[in-house]
Amino acid sequence: MPIRIVRHKTEHQNIQAAVWYQCLLITLQRPESLNESLKANTMATSVKGPRIPEALQQVFLASNRGKEVHKPPPGGLAVKVYKRTWFWQKKSSYTNGFHSVADAKKDKSSKIKDKSKSLFSKKKSKGSSSTCSGSTCSSTKDGTVKRRKKKKDSSSDESPQIYLCGILESRGYSIEEFNALETGYHNTPTPLQEASYGSHIIDVVRKGDSEELRQLMATGLSPNACNQHGESLIHLASRRGQSGCLNVLIEYGATLEIVDDYGRTPLHEAAWSAEPNFEVVEIIMQKDIRMFNMLDGRNQTPLSYVRRDVWKTWRKFLKSKVDMYWPKRNALEDGPQPPPPLTQKAPNSRKIPTPKSPLPLELASMVSQGKMDPAEALFLRHELNEEEDEASAEGSATDLEDGDSDDGSCDSDESDSDFSFDEGEMAMILQSVGGPKSMPFSWKY
Repeated sequence: MPIRIVRHKTEHQNIQAAVWYQCLLITLQRPESLNESLKANTMATSVKGPRIPEALQQVFLASNRGKEVHKPPPGGLAVKVYKRTWFWQKKSSYTNGFHSVADAKKDKSSKIKDKSKSLFSKKKSKGSSSTCSGSTCSSTKDGTVKRRKKKKDSSSDESPQIYLCGILESRGYSIEEFNALETGYHNTPTPLQEASYGSHIIDVVRKGDSEELRQLMATGLSPNACNQHGESLIHLASRRGQSGCLNVLIEYGATLEIVDDYGRTPLHEAAWSAEPNFEVVEIIMQKDIRMFNMLDGRNQTPLSYVRRDVWKTWRKFLKSKVDMYWPKRNALEDGPQPPPPLTQKAPNSRKIPTPKSPLPLELASMVSQGKMDPAEALFLRHELNEEEDEASAEGSATDLEDGDSDDGSCDSDESDSDFSFDEGEMAMILQSVGGPKSMPFSWKY
């Protein structure tokens, strides 16, 4: 709403005009126009008259219509209205603030009162001591209450490695650790071990097909098959939690006391698994319980790789096996526990066991890669063995005496005959591997 205020000659008139304008802003905050405010004021009349005096209303109307106002309303009405409006605004804000502070104090006192009621809801007789629920507070003789913090169980967030060290020390066992790469656990792979480690047999172990793995092992592959870096089928089965395949490898003479070039034992792989298979862990513990003390190339024990979300599960497993694998011993009477035997041997000083009838390297490589069936490999190995026996027999025949010519002629006739193979023996060979998938070879009976 436009307001025109003329510059007056005297300072008093300028102050009066400013007061008029201030009164207008205060009194006309909500109405959208002057006419609405005038209507509201005339409607809300009381014994003392309207809210804005008529003389002051005329000044406002004249100024709104564009007329020049030279004289202030008589009797100092503008100043009176301004002071009255300002006073009531201050009073209302003061009373509102006073009520808000009082309400806040009231709410605070009510909260304290409710808290004290809940704390002393259960009255105790004077001179007696008692504890609150959960053992968080206790009452004394003078009736005061003392809060007590709950003691946190230190073993609830303890790693399996620290938990195991506590068990070993309390039962008289050594917690000394050994670098596996500097012991007899580390050995260079043999040619048969590398030839027996192919893509096909790796897939068999990954799938956990223990029956097919048994057929492959029956041909004469190395049960400690590994690559040039020492990563073996035993490591793979331990990491994958394939207890059936691990048992098959052990059945055919595998040793679990091995490490790869990074110093990782089968127990390192079993502990690394996201979902631990404690059946695999116990198979390893039965073969070498001291494998818990072996360090890899990063100076970490197997239990150092256990994931935090399964710490509790590992602690529970170790607790259940304490009496079985770590019976109490008196370190003072029995003396300190000796180190593991293999830690006293140098690297590459131990011979990895080989099968009784190993396959030739070429055949072992073909079988491990899936290029030859186990039945075919068994037949070829038997044929090669027969040829070796014949060669050794011919070498011994040259030492016969000259007087045995008749027997020699008879022997020569038999040696010139075609190669014969016993049908029953071949059937037994094929039956041991479940029968051939294809048999492209031919022989004479």
